[in-house]
Amino acid sequence: MKFIDVQDKGTVKETAEVIRSGGLVAFPTDTVYGLGADASNAAAVSRIYEVKGRKGDKPLAFLVADEKEVFRYVDDVPGAARLLMEKFWPGPLTIILKGSGGGSVAFRMPDCQFALELIIEAGVPLVATSANRSGESAHFDADSVRADLGDKIDLIIDGGKTKHGEGSSIVDLTGGEVKIIREGPVRGEDIKSIITQFKNQNAN
Repeated sequence: MKFIDVQDKGTVKETAEVIRSGGLVAFPTDTVYGLGADASNAAAVSRIYEVKGRKGDKPLAFLVADEKEVFRYVDDVPGAARLLMEKFWPGPLTIILKGSGGGSVAFRMPDCQFALELIIEAGVPLVATSANRSGESAHFDADSVRADLGDKIDLIIDGGKTKHGEGSSIVDLTGGEVKIIREGPVRGEDIKSIITQFKNQNAN
């Protein structure tokens, strides 16, 4: 396992290379430290589940650097989802939508320069989850990740303390109504306000 500072020259490129080669990387976001891998590499994705001890039926989230990337996986992005993206992305909101191939897909655009640069530099679909063992508390600094998972992953990026110090809010838009799965930095009333705005616009 390698441990490098986010400010070191070439960190983004080195991290992207590890991702493309099938490795697992822990890196800072605006919410918690994430554990990321190339979504198109089945072995790497399987390794995330193994490292975390995570159940296979719990999906990972796609990290995107542009809203347009969502359309690669979703045929019909609801208007309400677009409003939420416009209002809260980049930021601490994960949005669950119906995937093109069936099932549900989660997306987030982190408000973190390093994470956004990594998504772009990697050039592959990037999936991530919190960098901690399943059922345990998330980590908000690199040293905690190293103590927990350091012997199981390939690279840890030290970006200091995360901005929010809590997991993202999660909203499910796969059904007829908006379902707030978890309330985090984006409050439930703010999400509901945007949805109400969307409904009012369409009622006129």
